[in-house]
Amino acid sequence: MRAWSYLDRDLGCEQARRADARQAVGEPLGPLHGLPVGVRDVFDTADMPSEYGSALYRARVPEADAAAVSKLHEAGAIILGKTATSEFGMYHPPPTRNPHDLLRSPGVSSSGSAAAVVDYRTPLALGTQHTASTTLPASFCGAFAFKPSLGFTKMTGSNILVPAHLGLLARSVDDLALFAGAFNPALAELDPVERFPSPRIAFVRGPGWTNVTFDAATALKTLLSRIRVPTPNRSCHPNSIGP
Repeated sequence: MRAWSYLDRDLGCEQARRADARQAVGEPLGPLHGLPVGVRDVFDTADMPSEYGSALYRARVPEADAAAVSKLHEAGAIILGKTATSEFGMYHPPPTRNPHDLLRSPGVSSSGSAAAVVDYRTPLALGTQHTASTTLPASFCGAFAFKPSLGFTKMTGSNILVPAHLGLLARSVDDLALFAGAFNPALAELDPVERFPSPRIAFVRGPGWTNVTFDAATALKTLLSRIRVPTPNRSCHPNSIGP
């Protein structure tokens, strides 16, 4: 899949042994205790290369972890390696392939994380998102993605050329909830119903709707016909919501 830019099996096993030792002596365990996580290579990691997908930073190892990586360590996660990224989160797509079809696109700049999760290389992976860098590869590859609001966690130690959100990728909504709780303990303590209330879905016909292919339009209309859609709010623009 070419999902990893760096993978350290020995370090992963050593982290796992340390996690077992902490559990054996009854130390407090974090919410991600013993869970492998892939870290998109725009985040600094003090014990493995952090190259930002760029030849300019080949073999660079920073002195400190990014804030998000520190959170993962505090939560007991095992950092397996760095997932492939576009250069600085913006340029030159990574070599990652789509797990379902090697000839199809895996999405954009967090595609290494999405492919690694979907291909069962790791249950959880970090991404980032400015426009669609987490949610689009999740859609292309078949992962579940969560893009929190800005400020959900500090983004220090991440080298991205534009302001970006943290991105979380997993194989289920429950796994995303567990993952998010490692960054926001208050969220983890909520009842699942409070944490994820009934979803609200808006179907938006944007400016490009007239260019949508017949197959895509038919698939969307079929999906909408299977979802209970409330009566559109007539005060809204007629092209904004509704089937």
